[in-house]
Amino acid sequence: MSTIVSHVSIIPSTAGVYMLLNCATHHFYVGSAKNLAQRKRRHFKDLRIGKHGNIYLQRAYNFYGPTAFRFYILEYVEHVENLLPREQHYIDGLNPEYNIARIAGSSLGLKLTDEHKSKLSIAHTGKKLSPEHRAKIREGNLGKKQAPESIEKMRIAKRGKEFSPEHREKLSLAKKGRKLSPEHRAKSAETLRLARLANIGRKRSPEQRAKISVAVKSDKNFFERQAKATEAARLANTGKKLSPERIAKREATKRANRLAKQQQQQANQPPLF
Repeated sequence: MSTIVSHVSIIPSTAGVYMLLNCATHHFYVGSAKNLAQRKRRHFKDLRIGKHGNIYLQRAYNFYGPTAFRFYILEYVEHVENLLPREQHYIDGLNPEYNIARIAGSSLGLKLTDEHKSKLSIAHTGKKLSPEHRAKIREGNLGKKQAPESIEKMRIAKRGKEFSPEHREKLSLAKKGRKLSPEHRAKSAETLRLARLANIGRKRSPEQRAKISVAVKSDKNFFERQAKATEAARLANTGKKLSPERIAKREATKRANRLAKQQQQQANQPPLF
């Protein structure tokens, strides 16, 4: 594909498609911008301080130096809505070596700077997503497994985090009436079983006991919830027949408790002589 490359000494502040060329290797990057002059300054500033989002460009700039790169205008675009289609036209036709994302406007593979991440965080703070947007996010994450690093980061971020009463109420309402699939129930039961096995014989430190005690005392509804859970478990087991193995385990536990109680009583009795 042949195209006209325009090199001007003063880049205008208009919209267009541009090329960032490495004169040493003739490899290049294609992009588009509403303000070409501003985009040129941003490119070379980020490259100069070593924080450019495109790792290919940054490595080439570090190796060949600033004098190897030139900014060329491929096409001026009158209407802003035509920027991405025209950029895609040049990406498809020229096949630029430095474009990580092959789709115009996509940020795939780009490394954001801390400053950019901070700006995005501020811009999205307090922003409410529409139900349609939330549904799309859920569909996109359905069946997606998080990396161990991501899980660890989320765990650390939630550690010691206190939720507001409104947030707790929302979480409670979201879980009410929620029906779990048989697979989810099986996984939950297995998780609880493994947690119980892991806690057998585990002794809590004095600090941990003190934290639990403070948390229980500060939670006014703890004992009420505990009583409700006990009653619900009793009702769920009413009329339920235990398996022979379960009965045998229960009897063995009772015998072990009686034996331990007798041994404790004998140890506490004073000597006869």
